[in-house]
Amino acid sequence: MQLTAPAFLLIFLPVSLLLTLPVPKKHRTKALAAISSLWYVLANRESPLGVAAVFLLLLFAYAMVLPRPEQMPRIRLFFGTVLPLSLLLAARLLAEYGNAAFRYPYGLTFVVLAAISATVDRVNGKCSAPRSFFEFAVYLLFFPLLFLGPLLHFRHFQERLDAAAPSLERFSIGVRLYMGGTVKYLAISAVLFRSLIQIITYSEGLHYLIALLLPLLAFGGFWFLLAGGTDISRGVAYMYGFAYPKSHRVGFLAREPFRLVFGAYHALYVYLKHYVLEPLARRCRGRLCRVLSLVLLLVLYALFFRTRPEALLFLLPLLLFLLPAALWPRLSRSPRAPFWTLIGVCGCVCLSPFLLAISIEEPLELLGLLGTLGDEVSIYQFHYVFSAVLNTRYLLISLLLAMIFLPMSYYRGALERRLRGGWLTAFRYVELGLLFGGFLLTLVYFLPQLPAYADVPYLNFYL
Repeated sequence: MQLTAPAFLLIFLPVSLLLTLPVPKKHRTKALAAISSLWYVLANRESPLGVAAVFLLLLFAYAMVLPRPEQMPRIRLFFGTVLPLSLLLAARLLAEYGNAAFRYPYGLTFVVLAAISATVDRVNGKCSAPRSFFEFAVYLLFFPLLFLGPLLHFRHFQERLDAAAPSLERFSIGVRLYMGGTVKYLAISAVLFRSLIQIITYSEGLHYLIALLLPLLAFGGFWFLLAGGTDISRGVAYMYGFAYPKSHRVGFLAREPFRLVFGAYHALYVYLKHYVLEPLARRCRGRLCRVLSLVLLLVLYALFFRTRPEALLFLLPLLLFLLPAALWPRLSRSPRAPFWTLIGVCGCVCLSPFLLAISIEEPLELLGLLGTLGDEVSIYQFHYVFSAVLNTRYLLISLLLAMIFLPMSYYRGALERRLRGGWLTAFRYVELGLLFGGFLLTLVYFLPQLPAYADVPYLNFYL
């Protein structure tokens, strides 16, 4: 049960809000723990073994963070990192290579990373012990964060939990974020990926003009997936009174090459930088350290999406694109805007093969399709590209919505600084009308045609 599923929107969300918001503050943590546990069981009802493993991991991680920092630090660090990572790797391998009936527990990656973060920070004395088991359970299982929310350190989560205060203002912000995120997630990203899969599936060969369209569909679908998913996560959290930061910071272009790739999911980059790259930097310096950090970061990013080793082949163009910035960091500080516009376009092209590789069932099939590139077959002319996409009206309407919602945050900031009085009020009403219209169109038009995309993760990677 994703946060876009009809059962969540119509039943679980209103009922859980009615049960938790009136609860006094001293008992709200217990109520949130109960609601989060119930959601996790319902979301993973087809994977009972996975649910049992996650709750055992919750008990184990709680036992690791309870002692004082000076008590058995090395033993706690070893078992507190190795065992959760072993569980994650075993679940990933079993889901991808093992029994087809085994379903990967939803949100297991976030639970494992949060458990490791709490253990490491507790042993290093950077956070206090949980005040109760319910507080730690909310930290690991709070369902808005398991969708595509940010990865928070336990000390930061405690600060957010203490500052959580349901209010009408936060609820309205949450509703706006949820509506905009749903449009990006279902009406744009899902349609782009659906069209991408159909083009690859129903094409025996690819004309070179059609091949130019695939990177645009892959990169656009992936960006709207992350932007929409994190907006939905933050929106639901706001409804419960929590204020969380964004997980992404860049769009299609970025001033620095590293931000283009790793800014797409900024919280994961910060997590890996804090727990992997900074310890590595303390042991080696210079160009060697920067190159090793780049390679390690790209490999870890790839493994979070696919464990199949052939997917790593599609990281080579991206590695070659980022390598100059790692060797000569001054290149990333150039103030020339046209130069970085070209860099951003090149980065999108280099990123798209990897996105294509993780979006299809067998990445090596893409190499076979690209091997037929340029075949002189009349049906693969560019203006016939829509013949491979079923119900092309969905794609056309989706592209129109993308043109509206992609620059919305940019023109909102520009106009709010210039408009005053009644003009500003009118602009906000127009923006709210567009937002509500897009959300209503998504529920009425796209959701009935794409139910699987709303109920289950529609990409072949696991978070």
